[in-house]
Amino acid sequence: MATFPIVLVDISANNPLESANFYKEAFGWNIPDTSNPGYVMFSTEGGLNGFLVQAGGETYKPGDVVLYLGTDNIDADIAKIEQLGGKIVLAKTEVPGYGWYAFFTDLTGNRLGLFQAVQG
Repeated sequence: MATFPIVLVDISANNPLESANFYKEAFGWNIPDTSNPGYVMFSTEGGLNGFLVQAGGETYKPGDVVLYLGTDNIDADIAKIEQLGGKIVLAKTEVPGYGWYAFFTDLTGNRLGLFQAVQG
């Protein structure tokens, strides 16, 4: 039975590199790679890992924070979410070499993500 842990978090930022420095200095977050200035990875000691993402457009508005629930069957979970009245707002999308993700809104309109990692 799936437990759907929170596995990642995206935090929107007007300037992800500047925000990465803020979180690094304020909270000691590790910023392992800044090669993509619009999508900067962070890791925290004993906590969640995720990305600081470029705010703009419909995907990430300023102030957006998106939690990703881990799943081992994203297709079945998308179907279940829709059956229960949730809405898929970004269809299953591949992250080559890592897995797949999708965005959905719950009955209140809160946006969350699903993430299925590549197995093996």
